[in-house]
Amino acid sequence: MNSTSRNLTIFSLILITSISSVSAHTSGTGEDIPEFEKAPATQNAEIPVPEQMCPSTNESWRDAQTIFGVQIDKSLQCNPDNPKTVAAVTKGTNNVPMKALMDTGLSEDAVKKGKDLDGDGDPDVINITLEVSEINGKPPSGFSPPKLEEWQLREPRLPN
Repeated sequence: MNSTSRNLTIFSLILITSISSVSAHTSGTGEDIPEFEKAPATQNAEIPVPEQMCPSTNESWRDAQTIFGVQIDKSLQCNPDNPKTVAAVTKGTNNVPMKALMDTGLSEDAVKKGKDLDGDGDPDVINITLEVSEINGKPPSGFSPPKLEEWQLREPRLPN
């Protein structure tokens, strides 16, 4: 046997040994290699219902309507304005009933419509009052409620 055929025989033996070890499912350390598990059966997935894009509002707010003599057009906006607020601000909070102001949360002096200076039928003097509830995290009076720990230790003090 010449050296080429001898090398080919050795190579063949090594190759057959390698193939048999792989086919026997053993690793080089002698441990068993587990067979692949079958994939689980396909399941039908539920398609979730998408959330509404717009928050639910009072649908009557979208309708065209007349409130306090103010014509309000139909609104296609995602979040329409309260038509009573629109009417109260348009007419002037000093010109609508107190019940309407209570429904809108506006004060009587929020939007005061005043005198018609040029005689064209619409008010030329309009006073707008803004209510400040918080400035930089504190109420405008400067009084801040005590922290929770202070509430537990003592009664809260009101500003002088």
